[in-house]
Amino acid sequence: MAKIRYKRKRRKYLEEVDPKYQSIRDLKVSKKRRKRFKKQRDKYGFDERETWNLDYLMLELIYERLRMYKDVASEIINLDFHKIDYKGQTYTQNQVLNRLIVLSKQALTREEAPFTREIIGEKEFWELRSKVFPYFWW
Repeated sequence: MAKIRYKRKRRKYLEEVDPKYQSIRDLKVSKKRRKRFKKQRDKYGFDERETWNLDYLMLELIYERLRMYKDVASEIINLDFHKIDYKGQTYTQNQVLNRLIVLSKQALTREEAPFTREIIGEKEFWELRSKVFPYFWW
């Protein structure tokens, strides 16, 4: 599969994982659609392409932000301070963060559509995310 190129802004973390699907925001569109999308972005701050496949869009956004959070926050705060209980085990915020990064990266690089209902990691991802996200600030 050819390397996906991001036409708008550089997507550093996505470029590193080489996702199997191109973001709907980066697909080529007609001049008529570009005008409509520009009007929507001016009005809402985003356009309708971002509503076409919300699970994948959210996966891209969360993955990129988790990676940056790890890069930035690890220099500022102790990511091992907060403890999270999950399925009878206790994990540090850092361990959960690393697991979320792994799960989201796996979903982005799957040949099949990411986070379909059959994927086991989806449930784990959202359960862990719900437990640890209150601690993701610095």
